[in-house]
Amino acid sequence: MSNKRTKVAVGLFSVVASLSFLATSAFANFLGGKWDTSITPVILYEDINLASKYSDVLWTAVDKWNGISRNFDLSPADDETGYIGVRHLSREADNYLGWSGTYGYGIPYDDRGRENRSPYASADIVIVRYLCDDLDEDDTINTIVHEFGHALGLAHVSSSKIDSIMDYADVFDWDIDGPTGFDKSNIRELYGR
Repeated sequence: MSNKRTKVAVGLFSVVASLSFLATSAFANFLGGKWDTSITPVILYEDINLASKYSDVLWTAVDKWNGISRNFDLSPADDETGYIGVRHLSREADNYLGWSGTYGYGIPYDDRGRENRSPYASADIVIVRYLCDDLDEDDTINTIVHEFGHALGLAHVSSSKIDSIMDYADVFDWDIDGPTGFDKSNIRELYGR
C-alpha cells in the first residue's frame, strides 16, 4: 500500500512539475537589469551611421515602446550623445553576423561597461544589413523594435503559444506590429505602469 502511494505521489509530482515548466516557459525572460528611470526618465537614442532605409523608420520603430510605462520615454538625441547607439558594423563584421543568421543585436550595459547589469547606463543596437537589407518596411521596423526590447531589458521568449516581439519567429509574423500585450505586460513589470 505504501509503495502504491509513493508511485501515485511521484506520478502526481511529475505531472505538476511538467505543467509548471510549461507554464513558466511562457513568461518573459529578463536580461537581468533595467534603466533607473528615477535618474533617467528620458532614454536618448542616437542614429550613429544607419543607412537611410533604417534611419527613415527608426523613430517609428522606437516610438512603439513609448506610452507602455509612464516611467520612461525613448527620445532621439538632438545635440547630445544618446545613451543607446544604433548602428551598422563594418561590411566585414556585418557579413560575418549575417552568415551566422543574425539580424541584429541589442546589448545594454551598466556604467562600468558590464552587459545586462542594473542600472543600465548605455546600450548598443546593431542592425545587420546583410540580412535586413532584403526586409520590407514592416519587418525592418519589427527588427528594430525587437532589438530595442533587449535594450530595455527583455530577453528572448521561447514559447510558440504566445505572441511576442521578443520571439524570433514573431518578428516576421505578418500580424505582429511592435510590442504585443505580452511584451507590454513585461515592460510594466520592469518599469511600472
